[in-house]
Amino acid sequence: MEALDEFDREVPLTMTFCRRISGEDFEKQASMCTECALRHLFRSIDRNPAIAERAVGKGKQDECEQRGLLSFLWVRGRPWDPGIPRSAQAKFFHAVQGDRNYCNSMDTLEMHQRLEQLKRRIHRVHLYAQAGTNTSTTKETPSSLVKTSIFAPPVFVKFQPVPRPEGDPKNDPGISDLSLQPFIYPVCTPEGVVFDLLSILPWLKKYGTNPSNGEKLDRKSLIELKFAKNNEGEYHCPVLFTVFTNNSHIVAIRTTGNVYAFEAVEQLNIKAKNFRDLLTDEPFSRQDIITLQDPTNLDKFNVSNFYHVKNNMKVTDPDEEKAKQDPSYYLKNTNTETRETLHELYKEFKGDEVLAATMKAPEKKKVDKLNAAHYSTGKVSASFTSTAMVPETTHEAAAIDEDVLRYQFVKKKGYVRLHTNKGCLNLELHCDLTPKTCENFIRLCKTNYYDGTIFHRSIRNFVIQGGDPTGTGTGGVSCWGKPFRDEFRSNLSHSGRGILSMANSGPNSNKSQFFITFRSCAYLDKKHTIFGRVVGGFDTLTAMENVESDPKTDRPKEEICIQSTVVFVDPYEEADAQIAEERKKTQQKEAALETNGKMSQPQQRSPGPQAYRQGVGKYISRAVTKRASEDEPSTSTATSSTKKRPSWGFGDFSSW
Repeated sequence: MEALDEFDREVPLTMTFCRRISGEDFEKQASMCTECALRHLFRSIDRNPAIAERAVGKGKQDECEQRGLLSFLWVRGRPWDPGIPRSAQAKFFHAVQGDRNYCNSMDTLEMHQRLEQLKRRIHRVHLYAQAGTNTSTTKETPSSLVKTSIFAPPVFVKFQPVPRPEGDPKNDPGISDLSLQPFIYPVCTPEGVVFDLLSILPWLKKYGTNPSNGEKLDRKSLIELKFAKNNEGEYHCPVLFTVFTNNSHIVAIRTTGNVYAFEAVEQLNIKAKNFRDLLTDEPFSRQDIITLQDPTNLDKFNVSNFYHVKNNMKVTDPDEEKAKQDPSYYLKNTNTETRETLHELYKEFKGDEVLAATMKAPEKKKVDKLNAAHYSTGKVSASFTSTAMVPETTHEAAAIDEDVLRYQFVKKKGYVRLHTNKGCLNLELHCDLTPKTCENFIRLCKTNYYDGTIFHRSIRNFVIQGGDPTGTGTGGVSCWGKPFRDEFRSNLSHSGRGILSMANSGPNSNKSQFFITFRSCAYLDKKHTIFGRVVGGFDTLTAMENVESDPKTDRPKEEICIQSTVVFVDPYEEADAQIAEERKKTQQKEAALETNGKMSQPQQRSPGPQAYRQGVGKYISRAVTKRASEDEPSTSTATSSTKKRPSWGFGDFSSW
């Protein structure tokens, strides 16, 4: 053969397509080839259409001869038998002639399909010959040779779940009757009910019955099914290559477990009375044919009549229940990027902690006369319009921030002394104008935060800056551990020498660093918070200014450091003491009011008046009524004793 001359050393001479040989003979020779020889052979077939046509021609010719055999069986005798009618003989010869014409005509698509089927058969024989296994035994777990197959996808792969069809799930051959989900390892009962092996084994272990009818069932009576798949991964008949659908008549052979279309078994086994498996050639009986799906008889597939569905019987898997708690359990198909993203999310996710913090009810601040605001918390209106809040029916005053309350009682200036290696600086702090900034400075001084720090920046006729423990100008923290807001006042300006102001890296970024001016710097107003001034030690400030600095870094060549700090006046301690005293007085007044309220409670009332009868006038005694009637004068006496009132006026003019 011309196309295979370069591979003669690897491909046996008997494996040639110059003559039409049967597929069985070719498969026998394929077991002696190497993997490399098969690759070269298939590549040559793909490149040479003539070789491909000769390769599949014998298989198509065999099918035509099989059709002629079926036609021969149809006329039930030899076509040249005189006892057969001429119409039957004509029909037979017409069928044979049509098959011959059909065999001679073959389009490109059909040739490609038949060539791919032949390749798979050859490669299957080759793989099992190399692995030392029998070709009639179907394995669900692929070997290492199958993974390196030159075909995509491989022939023998693990069964994958098929997508669930629309409508009744029991009409699909890929659905398990127990879990009502696509099966992975299909088995069936002698009645033809299909189950998944992973689902039926726990059921049998717990109940020992057939889930469909409730009868006893054991593991030995289950039959392992062997479905065949095409290139698209669809289940089909390995003989007719028809894809199984909801309307397919599907049967299985008990002895081998192979699944076929009923038409193939009917034509090639039942009518031909040849009860041998179409793939393995193993003998079986008529009773070994099990119907898995019959579109004309769907009563067996009525899910509502299943025993386990009627009685709501389930087998819970502890591992599966535990896995369902993970949200990734419900993600069936995810790509690599999604899996990596979820992995990183679960590694750094703190949503449960945040959710737990938000679910906690906020702690109610204790509101008293001092920190009560003139407005309410707004919970009444919020709960009225929101279904997520607990209903509130009483208005409560909102609590003012504790710092705001304390700063209202700060009315004095603060005074601090800085002991440096050049002398002492006495500072006056504007606690009444910039309370938060001054409190930060005083607290840091009390904790000895500035002790041992240096002035890392000094510019003559401008400023000298310090307050950074690192000495680099980039460090320092506030007494609260975070930056705090600016406090600008219109009556405070960088005018004059010795103004104490905060250094920052932008708006609302105050920490611990500060600077003292050597002269007026009005352009720094509304950029840096002024919180004090130098009131003593200007000679020390002059000595600090006279120290030369590096012109590139503005760092003093001679070290200027703060040795210690002393706080003389702390208005915040006085404010705290005043607030505590006010609250103590308020508590005493409330306690006194409660005591007076208990003392002034009215005594228990005496029982009500005595009732003499029921109804109206029940409290009036009959004796009193009788005595009153006796003392009352008669009507005639009362009438005579009354004086006649004189009449005035003209009357009725009767005397005129």
